[in-house]
Amino acid sequence: MNKPLTFGALVAAVALAYPATAWYLGGRIESAHAEQYAQLAATPYLRVAERNYERGIFSATETVTFEIGAPLQADADEPQQPLRFTVRTDIKHGPLPGFTTVAAGVADSQLVLDESTRQEIAKVLGDKPPVTLHNVYNFNGSGRSTLSSPAFATTIPNAETGETARLAWDGLELVVDFAAGMKHYTMRGGAPKLEVEDADVHLVLSGLTLEGDQQRLFDDDTLLYTGTQKFAVAELRVTPGKNPSDPKPVVLAQRITYDIDAPANGDFIDIAARIGAEVIKVGEQDYGPAHYDLSLKHLHARTLSKLYKEMMKVYGDPTLAAAAGGNPTAAFATLSTPALELLSHAPEISLDRISFSSPHGEARVAARIKLAGIQPEEFSNVMALIGKIDASGEAVVPVALLLQWQDTPSEAERFNRQLAAVAAQGYVSQEGGLLKSSVAFRQGQLSVNGKPFNPMAMGALGGMDHDDEAMLEDLEADEE
Repeated sequence: MNKPLTFGALVAAVALAYPATAWYLGGRIESAHAEQYAQLAATPYLRVAERNYERGIFSATETVTFEIGAPLQADADEPQQPLRFTVRTDIKHGPLPGFTTVAAGVADSQLVLDESTRQEIAKVLGDKPPVTLHNVYNFNGSGRSTLSSPAFATTIPNAETGETARLAWDGLELVVDFAAGMKHYTMRGGAPKLEVEDADVHLVLSGLTLEGDQQRLFDDDTLLYTGTQKFAVAELRVTPGKNPSDPKPVVLAQRITYDIDAPANGDFIDIAARIGAEVIKVGEQDYGPAHYDLSLKHLHARTLSKLYKEMMKVYGDPTLAAAAGGNPTAAFATLSTPALELLSHAPEISLDRISFSSPHGEARVAARIKLAGIQPEEFSNVMALIGKIDASGEAVVPVALLLQWQDTPSEAERFNRQLAAVAAQGYVSQEGGLLKSSVAFRQGQLSVNGKPFNPMAMGALGGMDHDDEAMLEDLEADEE
């Protein structure tokens, strides 16, 4: 066979196949975008108001106008219009999009700004857009999105005082790797530094990072994901302005973290949220490390999905939203069926830890509540529900810290007398300068520190100032 002829035939075949391939890949990208915006219909907070997609053989252009905000209230005298913004996306089809890479396509998105807004932003950013989004689509439907905003520094005048505020931002980058249909995604990103300064305050936030790994639990619920998310800040420093008549301390927090862990466990989901800071200083006093840990356990996943969908319906319907604003029970009537069903699966709410340090030692509080074995017919029986509650908690607080919180010496003395009375009842104990107590409510019975709780005895403490010694003796005698 003639080699030049064979080569020519090959080139002709490629020349004919490439446009067809580009058209096909462009159609897949258009379908993926349509699916993505269809998923937004499940949330009332971000809605697609207008969308226009123009597809050619090798490229396409999409213009979408979004609305942010709760739906308009039907009975509002002057309802606020939702915030609108428009995004234009320029798409290049594969398999060699723009002849810069090998992929099903690439897309670059920017905000569409009116001329006056563009000129104002240009004073700060020059010719840089305020935010950009770059997408790379793989042949299997997965891809990567990179969201970024540029660094800038500017001053903001105050027309009333004539002073200026300084604002500096070191930029932002967020990278999301996603599977086809957003069934799974990971994200990572951060912002190096934000600084705001005026005559009253100088705020510096540095080392903001975030990461996550999320998996959609049900194919028919586009919003319910399980997995992990983590936000962290290296340092937050707030320095008040110098005012000799009203001096205020510097507030410093370091190594701040916010972790959310929501694993699936069979038919159930456990959600744990943990907020912590290694350093929390107010002036010279350091209250770190400090922790706030909360968890929701044994949430029936399917029922949780139903409840969330009903909530979105309430917020997405202006009539229901208006009714709920004036009469919250109207909204609960809509949500009651999935809410009560969720309670029937014995969920558990735990305040796993509130803790912070002080010069006198660490203070800690924990509590948990569980509803076990509730049947649908029992929800209308208050006494039956009370009998199903299983709750407990404990607290450890330095006594010196509690005394420090009293405003005057007389209040501190009165607190000591009341504390002695409560300790005589056995409701609290002291050990090594720490005040300790626990509470439990099981089978309709309330106990404090392992002893049956007498509310009347606690209420009587309000009269301690009249005859403290006699009151204490009466309480001790009652206990005996």
